[in-house]
Amino acid sequence: MPFTQLVLVLYLVLAFFTPVLAIFLFVREAKLRKQLKALEEENTRQHSTLQRDIAEVKRQLAAATQHPAPAAQKPPATELRQTEPVPRTFPPSKSPRRSSLVLRRS
Repeated sequence: MPFTQLVLVLYLVLAFFTPVLAIFLFVREAKLRKQLKALEEENTRQHSTLQRDIAEVKRQLAAATQHPAPAAQKPPATELRQTEPVPRTFPPSKSPRRSSLVLRRS
């Protein structure tokens, strides 16, 4: 009998908390949906502002490039350089020599 009472109590607790939890989750989902909609509108507003700014910069660039450059300026002459060997800044490494090893045969 105690086992059936335990099962009955657990079933009643589950039956009571399920609708409460569902209502809580629906309210929370509605708040998140509202936040998402506000962020989407803000993103759309920022995107359109950036598009207008980019269009204005493009117009300014097009207006600036329409003026011809003065012909009196000529590009600087390129100078050919000969490559020089780079001096070593570190001492040469000393590797062990095979001649220093003495092999004795008996």
